[in-house]
Amino acid sequence: NEDGDDDNVEPSERVRAKLSKLTNMQACVVNAVTLRDMQVFALGLLDSESKNNKRFLVRSAASFVQARIGLPKRPILDASVINNSGSNGDGSANNGGLIVVGSYVPKTTSQLGWLLKLDGLEKIVINVADLVDESKRADTIDAISDRVEKAISSGKNTVVYMLV
Repeated sequence: NEDGDDDNVEPSERVRAKLSKLTNMQACVVNAVTLRDMQVFALGLLDSESKNNKRFLVRSAASFVQARIGLPKRPILDASVINNSGSNGDGSANNGGLIVVGSYVPKTTSQLGWLLKLDGLEKIVINVADLVDESKRADTIDAISDRVEKAISSGKNTVVYMLV
């Protein structure tokens, strides 16, 4: 092919090799068209992290998270599935729902603004600085997890979002 890649090398290995050459906060743009493309990239990224002792900061779409953690593709949930989850069998729900906001494009920011105006919603803010600070990270994650678990198990709908 055009850029000299060996066609006999696994695509994820080609991704790993390219990522291993990045240094000093160089940017890399990934043009993934399909979920399979994203899965190949995620595998190459994981390999580069483990084999080359690299760390990456990723700004991405939700499909990257799905590929990165190996979630299978699922259909979009409809109201009947959502309304029956956590059901006591009589149609009443015993758990609240969870909304995690991790995208800050203008549309999402606008949607979050409207969501935060709702009454009865448990709002949990993540301070990014506390996640970046290794001395605070574990305690921050534990505290957020505890708050989320308590809110959901008490039947409250919960939104988790970051201050950036």
